Amino acid sequence: MDEIRFSVCPENKSSSGYNMSPLKSLSPINIKSFRESEIFHDVLIRVINDNSVQDVSVELYVNHDDQTASETSSITGTPLEQPEEESFFVHRLVLSAASDLIFEKLMEEKHEGFKREIVIRGVDPRIFERILDFVYGLSPGPNSVQEAIDLIPVTYQLKLDGIRQYLFQYLQLNISNQNMWGVWNCAEKFMCPDTQDICERKMKTKPLDTLQSVYWFSSDPKVVLNALKVDYLQKPVDEVVFYEAALIWRDAQIKKAKKWLYLDNKKVALSDVFAQIIACIRFPQMDASFLSEVVEKNEAVMNTTGVQELIFEAYRFQACGKKKITSVRCYPRKRF
Repeated sequence: MDEIRFSVCPENKSSSGYNMSPLKSLSPINIKSFRESEIFHDVLIRVINDNSVQDVSVELYVNHDDQTASETSSITGTPLEQPEEESFFVHRLVLSAASDLIFEKLMEEKHEGFKREIVIRGVDPRIFERILDFVYGLSPGPNSVQEAIDLIPVTYQLKLDGIRQYLFQYLQLNISNQNMWGVWNCAEKFMCPDTQDICERKMKTKPLDTLQSVYWFSSDPKVVLNALKVDYLQKPVDEVVFYEAALIWRDAQIKKAKKWLYLDNKKVALSDVFAQIIACIRFPQMDASFLSEVVEKNEAVMNTTGVQELIFEAYRFQACGKKKITSVRCYPRKRF
């Protein structure tokens, strides 16, 4: 998981055959001063943190006269309800190179000589300002894991793929037991298989530490399913640990009064989600006494769809051994 970065600066040969090193005498240009200048910019971006917007929306306005797009695009709501808004002066060349979505929007109007204004709704202006720092190469990196997690959704929605990839690389290098579930949730939502694989490997290395983290309670259902399906652990772990983790996660959702959750972009009842989660528990690996004295006496668990069949599978396997292997649940998570 270590990372080494190289910077290569090739030499150029002049027509006379002499080597010419790249110019080093010029002072670095403070591009930030150009970004914030009203003189050099050719696009104005208004970022509106409108909570009524479900997804980020991008609108392009092109002015054919002196009227500003701010005057032609209205925001609904009373003065007390006005959403947070901020404007940024940017350059379409720089922004188009970073964002496929904004490039597509700007390509819709190819006429030259007109003022362009882009309105982005559903984004916190402070988040967008940090993203502009990355677009213009003014940021050495995220300030924290949480900041990277906060920035990634907007980079995904605005198709800032290069920045999103960079932020995920930062997360991969800074995963810990405390933040792993937040990182895993982010990687699952915004499609980064490499980060998901690293989280799964960490789960295999230290399942006890990760499952006992307080952040486990807020994990997305898809991440919970992937975590409880984990196999080939580096060390044997009592299956009771996974069973109790499933119950703790369910109880946390009940305390939050969550009756419906989203799984694979579908609204699913908590009871149905828990039925899928409990099916990941390998009851055949538990002692018969624990099954009879603890599991079977938990009415909420036993009333879950499919649990009675799972308990029967466990007893049958313990009675007949390898002759009655019916699923992956009959194998231990650490295989030799």
